[in-house]
Amino acid sequence: MRKEDLAKSIKSEFGKKTESFSSPSKKRIYLEIRPDYLRTAVKYLKEQGLRFSTASAIDERDYMEVLYHFSYDKEGVFVSLRIKLERKKPGADTIADIITGAKWIEREMRELMGIRFEGNEDMREFLLSKDYKGRKYPLRKDG
Repeated sequence: MRKEDLAKSIKSEFGKKTESFSSPSKKRIYLEIRPDYLRTAVKYLKEQGLRFSTASAIDERDYMEVLYHFSYDKEGVFVSLRIKLERKKPGADTIADIITGAKWIEREMRELMGIRFEGNEDMREFLLSKDYKGRKYPLRKDG
């Protein structure tokens, strides 16, 4: 499937669940979806042959953002799913049971950014040492 066909398929599949859609370059597709549609979107991308690469969290002061990055290796295209979470109590459903490789990155985002992942049963500390004395969520702008 070519990038254009993949983009058309994604737009068609996600429809009203899409908050925004852009394809700023030949190799990138960005899709913002509602958090309650995350698991369905991840399953769909996996079924289309995309490979989970990583996820990242961003503190935007007014909200928390999580980006899930997928690679469509056949065409060298990256698809990023973006969800926005409320700042005071950020949380999303886990994707770790769909994509095993997401377990550790969800633990990292919880530990460093304070984002909860419902359904991920392994939320123990991952990066910070047991004697860490710094801010509770060291990568958040407000700590």
